[in-house]
Amino acid sequence: MNYDYAIIRVRPVSATITSAGYATYCAANALDFSGVTGLTAYIATVEGETVSFSPVTSVPANTGVLLKGAAKTYEIPAIASSATNVSANKFVGVNENTVVNGAGIYVLMNGAQGVGFYQTTAESFTVGANTAYLPASIATAKSFIGFDDEAMGISDAVQLNSMENKAFFNLAGQRVAQPQKGLYIVDGKKVIIK
Repeated sequence: MNYDYAIIRVRPVSATITSAGYATYCAANALDFSGVTGLTAYIATVEGETVSFSPVTSVPANTGVLLKGAAKTYEIPAIASSATNVSANKFVGVNENTVVNGAGIYVLMNGAQGVGFYQTTAESFTVGANTAYLPASIATAKSFIGFDDEAMGISDAVQLNSMENKAFFNLAGQRVAQPQKGLYIVDGKKVIIK
């Protein structure tokens, strides 16, 4: 018997995060984020009026995600498939420039309220290639969806007195002698002091 074999190499895809620290992304291939240092990928879910962003280590092809990381271009490995269940993901990913008709979709911007998803007001909006947006139906009467600690899956709220004799570090990795309310790294975990 004579067999013909073809080796297909899937090249990693490139995703760029600006100084805002966030970007949306969508690729025609399944992606594996697990080995990409400094980059976290999130899917968006909705419960009632609350939009939550849950971290994922891989996604199937054509899945819109939110990326968080330092400002640079990341190489993300493309994989044959992903077993991650993204059926609840509300991101709509696009692989080419796409005109979305109807006002009210949410797009990632750095605006007056900071970095987050702002609702569009135009009757049509062009969403860029290899990005994602949130549909208008996810939230009523909200013009902005921000990234608070709860939405980003950081749920370990602590009282300062329960953390005596622990070293606190800010998100830049600097040790903090007198922590106040906010987000810190303690023992390698993100904690919130309320």
